[in-house]
Amino acid sequence: MTTIDVPLSIDRPLMRAAVFTEYGGKVQIQEINGPELPKNNEILIAVEAVSINPVDWKVREGAMKLLSGSKFPKIPGRDLSGIISHVGPNVARFQVGDEVFGMSKGTWAENVLCTENMVAKKPANLNWNEAASVPLIALTAHQSLFEVAQLKAGQNILILGGGSAVGMYAIQMAKLIGANIWATASPQKEELLKSYGLNHLIDYKHQDFVQVLGENKMDVVFDIVGRKVDRDRAFDVVKSGGVLASVTPNDTDHPNASMVSVFVDIAWKKISKKFSNGVSYQPLFVRDEQPAILDEIAKWLSEGKLKTQIDSVFPLNQIQEANERSESGKVNGKVVVVVKEDS
Repeated sequence: MTTIDVPLSIDRPLMRAAVFTEYGGKVQIQEINGPELPKNNEILIAVEAVSINPVDWKVREGAMKLLSGSKFPKIPGRDLSGIISHVGPNVARFQVGDEVFGMSKGTWAENVLCTENMVAKKPANLNWNEAASVPLIALTAHQSLFEVAQLKAGQNILILGGGSAVGMYAIQMAKLIGANIWATASPQKEELLKSYGLNHLIDYKHQDFVQVLGENKMDVVFDIVGRKVDRDRAFDVVKSGGVLASVTPNDTDHPNASMVSVFVDIAWKKISKKFSNGVSYQPLFVRDEQPAILDEIAKWLSEGKLKTQIDSVFPLNQIQEANERSESGKVNGKVVVVVKEDS
């Protein structure tokens, strides 16, 4: 473990954090000053566990340089679970000692400061690792299906990337409201995905989803894969008046690939209806503060209506290996990292 040369502070004791010190570099454990004490509606969380999302290692690779800047070291991470250690004077939803899970920025650390609207109370039936695996992927699925696409009972939905972590939540949520679900995925995941509510699996390696669906048009296509070739062909399977919701494309080699994709998506959204037979193309940008939605997700988890899938668990000192596992493309669920040493 190395230590960044920073002055000590009574209010900001040193903490362990996973950082990277250059774009394209590896993640390493360092000791840095912890967050300041919370103000206003902020809370300070003693982190128990975190999980890894593709956006985390894409940021480390430099895909979001225009937003993340050139100041180092940087702490990646979006998901967390933990215990509230301090609350700001205007916090209304929580108190010290509450067990929470949610989403912030720079979560791969022993302590994280965020607003109270970025977390919810941890479902009692989930352990720390399970809770940390949930927030970003569940919020992505929920916002895409119900806010962006406005999916309704009885409608047909195709999920491109149904075997991904986001896809597993999208299948479960679509089934909860009574939609008819098709998804591209590996046949090895068919039993698991059908237990979540999938009606029809399309083998992404050996079947063409356009040919399989034929004249069976979709009300909604949710594209999690983000490849332009799939997005363009997906217009052929959506009904007039339907919605194609998509995560940010990832098939460009530009050094600011994700940012380029954002601007392309915005431009494409403006013209899509004119050239796509009335299909509305909706790129997705997940909001940080969604307390009502996160509370609903927590309720569904507590009731057993949603289940989370963990691929593997690593200790904090093996977070580089955890990143390599996530980047391998062979995961079945989320990669989780235990932050608290005695968890």
